[in-house]
Amino acid sequence: TDSEEAKKIHQKLVYIRNSKTHLKGPEFEKFSEEGRAMMYKVSGAKTNIGEIKDINAEAEKILGYATKELKGSKINKLMCSVLAETHDGFITKFYETLISNKVNHSTFQYMKEQHGFFMPVQMLIRIIPNITEGIEF
Repeated sequence: TDSEEAKKIHQKLVYIRNSKTHLKGPEFEKFSEEGRAMMYKVSGAKTNIGEIKDINAEAEKILGYATKELKGSKINKLMCSVLAETHDGFITKFYETLISNKVNHSTFQYMKEQHGFFMPVQMLIRIIPNITEGIEF
């Protein structure tokens, strides 16, 4: 089934991430030296959990999406299906417990670019207080 296939792919991605062999070589060094930073502002409001509120120009350039293509859609659009299916639950759980091993910690993930290919990214998720939304990430 699709779910089983997605789990297998996710397990392979975790293995690759943990082996870190893909973080070697001139391409990774070039990416690191350039210091490019994609930034997304994502809603944490219970009524629209995970909705992309804004992205920066670097995110447009790296992933190939225009702001208007992503603004208002779910951040799940940029994730593998296994993670996308559970991501809103992570935010909901954070609301309930205020505990997360991802917030304020650098983490390695894959994001889907415009053509459907996944690219490695180093992420840092921060909480942004917002009067109307409650919180944003």
